[in-house]
Amino acid sequence: MTRRTNQRCLPFVLALLFACAPRTPSGTATENSTAATRSPQQYTMEDFYANTSYSGASWSSDRKHILVSSNATGIWNVYAMIASESIAPWHFALSLPVGLAIACGLIMTLLFAPDNARRLLIGFVVLVAGLTINGQIGTKRDLLIVPWLFLPVAVTLATLNGRRKQLMLGAVALAFGLGWFGIIVRSYYGTLRFFEPWQEVSRSVAEELQQGAGVVAYHPIFFFHLTYDLGLTKHGTEERLDGVLPTAVKDPRVFNAVQFIESGFPARPEMIYVKAAGFIERQETAKPAEEWLETHCRLLDTHGYLPDPYSELKLRFGEDKGHLPYRIEVRKYACGESNHP
Repeated sequence: MTRRTNQRCLPFVLALLFACAPRTPSGTATENSTAATRSPQQYTMEDFYANTSYSGASWSSDRKHILVSSNATGIWNVYAMIASESIAPWHFALSLPVGLAIACGLIMTLLFAPDNARRLLIGFVVLVAGLTINGQIGTKRDLLIVPWLFLPVAVTLATLNGRRKQLMLGAVALAFGLGWFGIIVRSYYGTLRFFEPWQEVSRSVAEELQQGAGVVAYHPIFFFHLTYDLGLTKHGTEERLDGVLPTAVKDPRVFNAVQFIESGFPARPEMIYVKAAGFIERQETAKPAEEWLETHCRLLDTHGYLPDPYSELKLRFGEDKGHLPYRIEVRKYACGESNHP
């Protein structure tokens, strides 16, 4: 019985094998295919490393350009890694002494460190160069390679004597002292995003929404706080965050810019527009909403939070073009009769 079954199945097996067998094309097609397979494009290692990565691609408001951010330069990242973000480079009275102290410490480490410590410093320089070339340098990743800098400096300090030791100790103390001064004073930061008062802004906007206003914004931290301030995390006696406005959690008064545009600008009699520095791609995406409010509504009030006196310098020399005179700007509009469904 088994043998007869196998004999009956044999034709089907042969047919299946024949159907699955690769077919050999004839003539020129075969030659071209073989040539294409055997002659891939060749790239050098220089080509591999000399690349620029792009991120954050989105359409501009006129739909004619793609807006991206790139790692073409890493000047600010290198400075922030060494001098800390608490002392911005344009505060010359502080940044120049910090820079000179760092240079002094590094040169003395390179000249007077024991061989093993000097190798660590050279390794640190190679790592920084590699991260910069690959576009991966940043304060988060820098923490992983900082020991390669601190260890040779500490070893050099331990082995030096006399005036050399005093000079290097003074340089290190000056660099760290001014860095901590900037952290404590909090007036010389180059990155003001650490101090943006989103909780205060959210509470203020939530009070307006309770009176029937609507809001258009694009900053995720604002939506996070607003979700709490509107009581959307309360479920009876339990408080639970199921999602964040305005996507995972919905509220008819709250829109991100894209929702407001795609819904046909459903303005309420009173609208609030929250504009934030940074997020250049989202700023550009939100421009049609901002322009519609400026054209169809009457501006009642503008309130700025956290002034940035160096925004013009950042716009002129920085890579990120999303800087504003205030880190957060809240505009209040009167839009007449509501066209909200």
